[in-house]
Amino acid sequence: MVRTLKALQSIKHRKMKTYYGSQKAMLDMISKESFPAELNMYLEPYKCSISKSDQWLPKGLDNPAEGELVNFLNPPMNDIICQELQNWWLAVPRNANTPNWDFISTCTIDNKPGLLLVEAKGHISELSDVGKPLAKDASDNSFQNDRQIDRAIQMANQNLDIEISKDHSYQLSNRIAHAWWLASKGIPTLLLYIGFKDCQYATGKNYEIFKFDSDWDSCFKEHLKGVNGLRLLNKWTSSGASEFMLSSVAVPTSKESRLREMNMAISEYASAYRRLDDLQLNENKKADVGAEKSFVFKDRIIPRGDQKTGAFGEFYVLEYLRREYPNKTIKLSENLSQKGYDIEVSSTECISVKAVSSYADKPKTSPIKREEDKDVTVAVHIIVLDKLFLPIDYWIIKDVNSFLGYKENVKRTQTSLTVSEGNMKRLKQSFPKLIINNWENFGKYFDVNNNTFLTYRHA
Repeated sequence: MVRTLKALQSIKHRKMKTYYGSQKAMLDMISKESFPAELNMYLEPYKCSISKSDQWLPKGLDNPAEGELVNFLNPPMNDIICQELQNWWLAVPRNANTPNWDFISTCTIDNKPGLLLVEAKGHISELSDVGKPLAKDASDNSFQNDRQIDRAIQMANQNLDIEISKDHSYQLSNRIAHAWWLASKGIPTLLLYIGFKDCQYATGKNYEIFKFDSDWDSCFKEHLKGVNGLRLLNKWTSSGASEFMLSSVAVPTSKESRLREMNMAISEYASAYRRLDDLQLNENKKADVGAEKSFVFKDRIIPRGDQKTGAFGEFYVLEYLRREYPNKTIKLSENLSQKGYDIEVSSTECISVKAVSSYADKPKTSPIKREEDKDVTVAVHIIVLDKLFLPIDYWIIKDVNSFLGYKENVKRTQTSLTVSEGNMKRLKQSFPKLIINNWENFGKYFDVNNNTFLTYRHA
């Protein structure tokens, strides 16, 4: 009975323990019901994921003990590799420790079993550049271990051609060295540095916390420069038998930080919206020319309107057409509300532009309408935009009335298309003379390498 009471008191005491800084933020994340799904959001770009069946340390606020790799790897890996790791890092293992990790987990990397190593930071001073401490009156064993650690880090240093060292930025150096060693033993490894934004758990000092993604990003890159390690960031680096990656991500720790980000995003969007609105207004100004008003810019680049995705699409299509047909006078339609098209190529040849963005789960065009004027041929240009509103695909329906099966007494006057790759290919097979993929031709005039930016290529 006494033993049971003591055990309960011990558990109660353990649960009452207070944690601070990035340790508290990390434990909070692990303890959420949304874990590991929340962490997987940040791992997805690196083809890495963890599942409920994986093993990890620490377990959460109820079991907060951090782990050493030499203990964690057995049994997930095997005792042989544990012994090899210990011998690589320590000359005299007795009463000595290998580094502790904020979070370790087995995982899947590119469909292969791997390891996830996490180092968490909650404020700038945690990115320390100090070296490994060693007391002047340290034991002979400690001196031997210090020399062995130096050899281990230098082994990684020479293979990676960077400047990690036990004498400066020791924590960063030992993290990179371990990721390299694991990969050299055939274990794909992701070393992830997490910067917790708005981390209010630090006490006792006026810590400078990370408020925005850019705060964390700039601080971590500066820290990485200290070991000449920028070349490793966000790249899979070969270690012979396998690869490792060093990456970093900023993670919110509270709803307040997420709300602040939302406010910032709205503010930035509003600013961009105003700039775009002003540009649209200026591009569509009219002036008195003789007895009537005429556009100031005869070669307008964007139409007026509130539908910005549609306006982006018309911009891309318009500039493509002007380069593809330099001898034709191609212009935006002046009375869009009264007509079923956006761009005029000639008096009998017009184009309706349909832009869809990747923000939609199932991207669909706005209604594609038939043209009532028999003397006008309307083509439909469908342009697909990614989440940066850059083009990623381009389809053309050469004649909307032929596509809709135009007959005077038929009521089918419009339709909407689901713009998926599979659906568009099926439509192309059904209408081989009407539907074409124009992406390759579009790429002659626009730099679409890697879909990261867009630059004109002059025709």
